[in-house]
Amino acid sequence: MTDFSTTEAVTWSGGTGQMLAVNDVNTATKMWIQIKTGVAPTDNQTITGATSGASALMNVTITERTLSFPFIGASTGSAIISAYGVGIETDDLTASDKLTDLTNTLRVPPNNVTFTVSGLVSGEDRVLVAPLGREFAWDTEGGTPPFQRGENLSFTSPTGTAYLSFLRDDGTTGRMQIRMLTGTVPTDNSTITGGTSGATAIVNGAVVASEDPRQLKLLTSLIGAAETAVVCVDAMPTDTPTTGTIRIQLDTGIYRNVAYTSYNTGTKTFTIGSTSFIDPNDATGGAAEAGNSIFIAYIDKLAAATSEAFTGVYLADRSLFIRVRDGASTPIKTFETTGTLGSAGGSATAIRTSDA
Repeated sequence: MTDFSTTEAVTWSGGTGQMLAVNDVNTATKMWIQIKTGVAPTDNQTITGATSGASALMNVTITERTLSFPFIGASTGSAIISAYGVGIETDDLTASDKLTDLTNTLRVPPNNVTFTVSGLVSGEDRVLVAPLGREFAWDTEGGTPPFQRGENLSFTSPTGTAYLSFLRDDGTTGRMQIRMLTGTVPTDNSTITGGTSGATAIVNGAVVASEDPRQLKLLTSLIGAAETAVVCVDAMPTDTPTTGTIRIQLDTGIYRNVAYTSYNTGTKTFTIGSTSFIDPNDATGGAAEAGNSIFIAYIDKLAAATSEAFTGVYLADRSLFIRVRDGASTPIKTFETTGTLGSAGGSATAIRTSDA
């Protein structure tokens, strides 16, 4: 069987046309053409490629689409509303544009947004951008302890709720890292109640910004000498960069920095280069809250320029934690701040307070 040539002229009894697209040049079952002369082909008519000589039979009735003048479609002044079947290079699209594909389905481009950290010294500054958490000490434990990592907490004075991402339990005192869910960030002397455990305590001292170490949870244990996949309990957030770095909690409690080359939200899997997780560098997985913690390090590197950035697809505002450290020839006090990746991106600038 002769193959069609992409976008060749085609003929049939009663007309000629220009092929605009075909779903398969080898075994075509769908073809898109523009009629140049005559009338549209009908069921069981033979369509022949003028260049290739390939042929196919029409099956059922042709579907006609109205041409647009101008061919591109319409413009609102700030966005393109494309005509049927018009394609535009992704770099030239914005999230406000609308395209109609060859199945007559409306397609809206993703809103790719960028967060930038500036004010850096290349080759000296270590930069971390992570999901935002909150960290504090606690004491006066009561109720039905202990607290349980992964449970929801409620606070009073001020009122709020949070997910317990990290717990250090020293008996009746300890430290917590939380991810705020609702309400206001707790303050010194706020009361804490565990939603699952029933444990109670009081915040002891300042509540400071930190990374949220349990953004994701490890499902499948990492124990081999050549692991290439990190499988999570939950799917990655939409704004996860296409490539980047994750930090994985090892069984020793240390968080290991691991680069990923891609991820699949369907299988909830990060693809990584072959990496050894043999004990003591192993990490335990498990369903629900049993697995070790993982968080996406949106930026996690030694600065290679005066600014560093990451890009993700915007779905909703993401609160971020930013840390910049420099202990090299021009040392600074550790700089920490918060930021937001919004619908137009976001930014933060390091304040360089000398620590010489």
